[in-house]
Amino acid sequence: MTTSLLLAMSLLSTTAHAADDEAISRAILAFGDPGTSTWDAAVKAILVEGYDADASGWLDTEAEVQSMSCPVWEALFTAFTKSSYGGNLDAIYGFAPNMLWVGNALGFDETVRAAAYAHQGSCGLTDGWAPSYAFGDDPIRSIAAAPASDAWDQAVSEVLLGSYDADGSGAIDVAAELESIPCEVLEAMNEAVERSEYEAPFWVVYGFDPDLFWVGYTVGIDESLRAAGLAHMDACGLVQRAEAPPPPELGEYDSVPEAILGFPAPGSSEWDDLVEALLLKHYDADGSGQIDDASELDSIPCDVWEAITIAFRDSEYDNTFDVVYGFAPAYIWVGSAIGLSETLREPAFYLLRACGETSAGPPSGGTGSLTPPVKAPAPVSDEWTVQQILSLSGAASPEWDAEVQRLLLIEYDTDRTGALDSKREIKGISCDTWNALNHGVLSSEYASPFHVIYGFAPDTLWVGYALGFDASMRKPVYKRIKKCGLVW
Repeated sequence: MTTSLLLAMSLLSTTAHAADDEAISRAILAFGDPGTSTWDAAVKAILVEGYDADASGWLDTEAEVQSMSCPVWEALFTAFTKSSYGGNLDAIYGFAPNMLWVGNALGFDETVRAAAYAHQGSCGLTDGWAPSYAFGDDPIRSIAAAPASDAWDQAVSEVLLGSYDADGSGAIDVAAELESIPCEVLEAMNEAVERSEYEAPFWVVYGFDPDLFWVGYTVGIDESLRAAGLAHMDACGLVQRAEAPPPPELGEYDSVPEAILGFPAPGSSEWDDLVEALLLKHYDADGSGQIDDASELDSIPCDVWEAITIAFRDSEYDNTFDVVYGFAPAYIWVGSAIGLSETLREPAFYLLRACGETSAGPPSGGTGSLTPPVKAPAPVSDEWTVQQILSLSGAASPEWDAEVQRLLLIEYDTDRTGALDSKREIKGISCDTWNALNHGVLSSEYASPFHVIYGFAPDTLWVGYALGFDASMRKPVYKRIKKCGLVW
């Protein structure tokens, strides 16, 4: 039995009936996976415990149905908007006329079907329904879950949708709904997130800034309102931007190589940005924002590549610079992170070799001065990975999951964290690989697309972890699969 259900049960035995309704409503909104058999069982248990006056084990009299207050019914309908069915509870569970009866899953006997539907209607839930309540005077600050956690997101989403989703669409997706959220509510959300492990404002952590990854959907806000949300929070005085740091200068350093050797945290995104800015400042002759011309590449001297390679030895990566950034053949291209266009990948690799800055060392006659690092293991190819996936049997089984995870991490986990946890890694996975995964899952007993079974699609149960994907990559993966034409 879930914690929220146990809490609600204890409240039922110690408080008056009006308070029971509030406790039951809170518990229903807290139950996870609406519309699933687990959710059905939890809802049935708490409704029967609260309203089964004759102890028959069912809600089977009109009086029992009428004893359920409108806030309880509204909690059921509100929670169900988060299910994968995309319809109203009265239709899916068969309370509405001419629909298949499934209300028994929630503890209702079919003899009270009409009475329950009429009661739902009297609460305004069956025709143009739009939830409009929130519990307590300060519902955000009353959320017990850790701020910015999945549980907190779910609770905030329920508060926002319950109070401000005027059209009952299941999302804050029109400007009027967004603007109806008071500054006090946004302030409470912001205060909570600033106390979280992220220690940053709500608008930053949830991606309202256009330069950041969008996560606002987890609290019920549609991405189409991203800019409007940022403007609304700015009007509430919640958006404070730090001044952009000046572009890196040589400063106390006498040369570009010396500056690179002085940059902190080699291999990090911050280090990438500093190296990119310095290379572009000194070698991007046409001002295009990339090193994208052979003459620009040739103008970068060996001592600069030497400095980059030496600095990178102090990074958290086990492999060499040319391998991690994809200059070496068959590796995923990441050189764009330091300002190089992929069109120069091959000549850049040969330039690195000529300077002696690759895991293979300099070719005959090379001028590099570094001692060549230990040669990296021979890389596998994308084609090899696809062939291996297609050769596996028992798709979507635990054994298949484990083997696919091993293959994906070997090929695409470029930072060797043991998970596919960056957009850089996701972009490196080819459409052929996604197609192979999809083909396998479609041929499994589930006979459904890969993105549905493993929970990359919106409103589906997250199972992508079984294949080595970090949950933060759920939306980037879905976008990548869509670009490959595998979402229909």
